[in-house]
Amino acid sequence: MEAVKTLGSVSARPAAETTRRASDEEPAAAIDVVSYLEAVAEGIISGMSMAGKIRLQADPPSRLALPLDKAISLGLIVGELVTNSIKYAHPTGVAGVIKIETSRHNGAIVIEVSDDGVGLPEGLDPLRTDDAGLAMVRALAAQLKASVSFDNYGLGLSCTLRMPYAEVAL
Repeated sequence: MEAVKTLGSVSARPAAETTRRASDEEPAAAIDVVSYLEAVAEGIISGMSMAGKIRLQADPPSRLALPLDKAISLGLIVGELVTNSIKYAHPTGVAGVIKIETSRHNGAIVIEVSDDGVGLPEGLDPLRTDDAGLAMVRALAAQLKASVSFDNYGLGLSCTLRMPYAEVAL
């Protein structure tokens, strides 16, 4: 629940400001989610003073419109995952990479957030843990009718969300 706990902190302010600007600028209540998620992640990296240590790799700019309420939920999920990557992926302080990939497949949006860190501790099941942040990720994903999966591979962790997608005009 890192993203929610830190709403008043430096790390959440850029994400909150991005959300506020998006809602002000999009009268049709739809937003380009690819740009929005990248801005949320960049804001958190910058707000946690990790610019230069953590490099964000995001999809090339493309347009993928979602209603603002769904985009905000995805922003909270991605914000939590990015915050966790910053805090836990590189505990020794070495530089690292966080990737955000967004695509469409068979009527669904697929969003993958991954890092090149140490991965999850042995025995930790992110789909069953009572960790508040991961519980928030699961709850928001359920609201979006999205599936969530984690892949703890040799060098890093990946979280993939798949949610139904219907085209929305920007």
